Amino acid sequence: MTSNVQQPSPGGRPLGAASIRTRAGRHAQDAIATLVAVANDGTAPPADRVKAAELLLAHAHGTAGGGNG
Repeated sequence: MTSNVQQPSPGGRPLGAASIRTRAGRHAQDAIATLVAVANDGTAPPADRVKAAELLLAHAHGTAGGGNG
């Protein structure tokens, strides 16, 4: 099965990936605030609090995807 997504080079990122990254970046502060709120919410399920804390730490230390860590 072949993909209909155009790529600038074989094995490269699909066209529009930069646009998605830019648009997602506009919501980064809200997403971080949400993770902090969940991590600090004593009424949230413990698994959710731990996951939020893990995500915050991973991003803070550059180990959250993208090959930064």
